[in-house]
Amino acid sequence: MTTSTTSRCPSRRAAVAAAVVAAAVGLATAAPASAAPTDATVVEAWHHDFLQRSAGSGDLDRYTSFITTFGTVAAADDLTRTREHAQHQVGQLYWKHLQRQPDPGAAYWVDGVAEGHFPLEWVEQNVLASQEHADLWARATRSKTPSVTANAWVLALLDRKATASERAYWGDRITQVGRLGALRDLYYTPEAVRARIDRHYRALLGRPADGGGTAYWYGLETRDDRAVQVQIAASPEYRERSDDR
Repeated sequence: MTTSTTSRCPSRRAAVAAAVVAAAVGLATAAPASAAPTDATVVEAWHHDFLQRSAGSGDLDRYTSFITTFGTVAAADDLTRTREHAQHQVGQLYWKHLQRQPDPGAAYWVDGVAEGHFPLEWVEQNVLASQEHADLWARATRSKTPSVTANAWVLALLDRKATASERAYWGDRITQVGRLGALRDLYYTPEAVRARIDRHYRALLGRPADGGGTAYWYGLETRDDRAVQVQIAASPEYRERSDDR
């Protein structure tokens, strides 16, 4: 008498039945883990964060190849040295601090940053120390005293209102060394340096800077603001959240 295959393999029959039951309740297999963000995803995120636009096919080809050949840090560094990046960043500073679009004279700043003659920090410092910025706040407050300018600087650089003693101190400092000298003194205070690092974390990582991160980047931030942004944008943490853009 011939015996059927299934009757000779009860364990196989049970396994098939178990699989059918598991499939019926949605437990047949675990969901596959999501793949890590690709280089193309990171490049797209860079364009969103640094240029506020989507990456074109040429951008993707250029920077994914750049990452493969030279590494992520070098690729992010190259993108943030482009003329487009300089033009965009200068435009943002004009809008943020002067509440207007750049005029033709802003080409001086764009050229200087794009060609590596001076860092973007110099542009922000000169914009904040300009007569135009002082006049803007004088009209808003109906006061032309140096303390009004000092109050505007604290708000812009420290993200808070100035105390009475700070208004007096920085107002006197403006009288002593001029607006640009006083602004640079404030720009490199520990609080201002920490505030810039925190803004980089929030913009690129979507969270406030932690104490360890602030301490790690502090020295570089006093010398090269762009380099800190590049290193953060090339970090594993940035890559992990790059597909959230």
